[in-house]
Amino acid sequence: MAKKQTKKQLQAEVALTLQKTFSEFKDQLSDKKFNRNIRKASKIILTGIKLAKPTNNKIKEKPAARANKRTTAKATPPKVKESIEATE
Repeated sequence: MAKKQTKKQLQAEVALTLQKTFSEFKDQLSDKKFNRNIRKASKIILTGIKLAKPTNNKIKEKPAARANKRTTAKATPPKVKESIEATE
């Protein structure tokens, strides 16, 4: 399985590829302008790509359950409705 890359790592790889591809234009521009344009282009290329964020491998434990501090009312027997015939 391939290792997941962060957006910064992928942007650096794209920038390196663009630098190799457009090395002939480096002579026409200064190094600073060339590198700035490469960074902008790599950022634009990666705008539509959604990558997984790096995750921590730590397992979060759930906090202990709270004790219910409310007092419960005593259970009363259910009321039974007497039928009309029984009262007559």
